[in-house]
Amino acid sequence: MSLNKKLLDKTFRLEPTTRVPVGFWLHLIPEAEIGDAVMNPSLKDDSVAAHRTFILEVRPDFVKTMSDGFFFYPSGGVPAERLAPADLKAADVSDPWIAGQVEVQARVRETDPDIPYFFNIFSPLTSLRFLVGRERLSALLREDPDGVSAALGRMGEGLSVLARELVREAGADGIYLSVQNPDRDAFGSDFYRTRVSPSEVAVLDAVRAAGGRSILHVCGYSGVRNRLEDFAAYPADAISYARTVEGVSFPKARAIFPNRALVAGFANTAGSVIHKGSRAEVEAETARIMNEAQGLNGIVIGADCTVPSDIELERLGWVREAANRKALRAWHRSCFWHVARWALCVTLSTFRSAGYVSTERGPSGTDVGKAVPFPFGEVCRSGVSSQRCRPEAMTRYHAHRTCARSVLRTCRCKMFCQKITAFLFTKDNVPLTSEKFW
Repeated sequence: MSLNKKLLDKTFRLEPTTRVPVGFWLHLIPEAEIGDAVMNPSLKDDSVAAHRTFILEVRPDFVKTMSDGFFFYPSGGVPAERLAPADLKAADVSDPWIAGQVEVQARVRETDPDIPYFFNIFSPLTSLRFLVGRERLSALLREDPDGVSAALGRMGEGLSVLARELVREAGADGIYLSVQNPDRDAFGSDFYRTRVSPSEVAVLDAVRAAGGRSILHVCGYSGVRNRLEDFAAYPADAISYARTVEGVSFPKARAIFPNRALVAGFANTAGSVIHKGSRAEVEAETARIMNEAQGLNGIVIGADCTVPSDIELERLGWVREAANRKALRAWHRSCFWHVARWALCVTLSTFRSAGYVSTERGPSGTDVGKAVPFPFGEVCRSGVSSQRCRPEAMTRYHAHRTCARSVLRTCRCKMFCQKITAFLFTKDNVPLTSEKFW
């Protein structure tokens, strides 16, 4: 398993990591929302070339493969204005709409197979909205909820086929499923749970059955707000949500989605910090985001949704560099104090074996040696036998004090930090106590 895949694997398992993964994405070809790669196959070549440029320039921790050119679910050629729920069928593996996306993912993965890839899939409800528009979708949900629910189920079957093929045939590590409440004021949680959720959960179950993972994106594009609680029980490995749009911090999101990794951070709107801010502003926002998530494992720094297509890609690198520096400083501090504790444990153990630290009881019943182990003379004046202060003990004391000081000086060296941390930590990243050490 590559380093990138190990990092993301530990993040999804909510295990401690040496640094915080960073993930941003954007539409890579101009025809993203209106193009049809089935009718215009050259769009597939454009998409693959754009992905390769993005990967080689940004070197991301993981890639969300964009479904540009494949926004519109197959409708059997029925015009959008006459499309009815009954016209939508379950797409099968032979459908060029599915085969084309599998081809794109396989070709993009060839750029760097060591990076994790998650292919973007729009939920059945979002796919239906693309076909008929938001207003007509709301009307259909009110007039024919049973027919729409049945259509969503068939679309979910087709998207499940796509998810399985992406993992098994194209080598994707999983999918990035984009969901959204249609109108959270007009349609409540009960409606969503009974009419919409089954078709979305089916896609997540399908990718898991195929051996892949899933990132559930609760889309807040264009400022649309959602009821995050509607998605709390979805079987996804990670949750991507619009942190700034929803106004939900990392700790609050973790309470809604326990045991799930969280992907969030920057606002993605035009003119936002990530889009137009100075490098100092981007780094300051990165630090603020990491401070908010301090103490939480399973965090990925990203944005509310896709960032503007005209963004300078070097800006995404600024975020990762700032996150890495902050994580490295915290790691060095942790390493320093673990080494200091280890050196203290070694020194105190030697003092006890040399008879310097006494376990005798004083007049008041206190443990004299443990109460005042420093300085050397204090122990001698606390009622301990003078034999405890024999020259051999003093020699050992000074020798190990010098050794401890040398260790503390040396631990500032990065290479030593890496080696000693690997030695002092178990595979669960739990620091070894002096008893375990000996």
